[in-house]
Amino acid sequence: MITLGIENPFDRYIFCEQNPENIDALTKRVKAEYPGMDTHFVNGDANDSVDKILSLIPQYSPSFKVLAFCFVDPFKTDNFKFETLRKLSVKFMDFLILIPTGMDANRNVSYYVRQDSRNVADFIGRDDWRDDWRQAEATGEKFGLFFLKQFCTSMDAIGYKYSAAENSVDIRSSKNFSLYRLAFFSKHKLAHQFWDDVKKYSKPQLDLF
Repeated sequence: MITLGIENPFDRYIFCEQNPENIDALTKRVKAEYPGMDTHFVNGDANDSVDKILSLIPQYSPSFKVLAFCFVDPFKTDNFKFETLRKLSVKFMDFLILIPTGMDANRNVSYYVRQDSRNVADFIGRDDWRDDWRQAEATGEKFGLFFLKQFCTSMDAIGYKYSAAENSVDIRSSKNFSLYRLAFFSKHKLAHQFWDDVKKYSKPQLDLF
């Protein structure tokens, strides 16, 4: 609702939500408060709805440039698969992603390192991460930071070359516990200059929960 009310809105909005009651409530609110906006609603798991989402993004042409911006908001690692980003990245698209480094990754490391767990591999898009973790763990690195770095490495591999873990923003609870890292990814260096400017005006997120 906030993005619909910004001074310079997007030309088209696509909302994807798995819970049917939530998507129905959002649809009704948007239609009531922003009836003139070009809005589309996809009911389903975002990981299973990529083709539908892609079909709703306007087609690029030499005379019609399209830049998409995707906000990804997973509650925990098993809510999201890197393959979803890989498919979306065929478009000219920037990403703002909440990465569950503290609330989920750090708390559940004993489960995620098990050979039968695919949560981390699916989230970062690589199966060989455990070898890297053994080396990082030996140096005393926390699993959440390692998880974030691995994700940034995977984004770099698909062309998002200007992102690094230290450029993310720490999202913390009211009790000052780190919950997520908010990370921005773009294939263009200028976009990251904008991100750095935005971060100058941010404040510690101590009142979200």
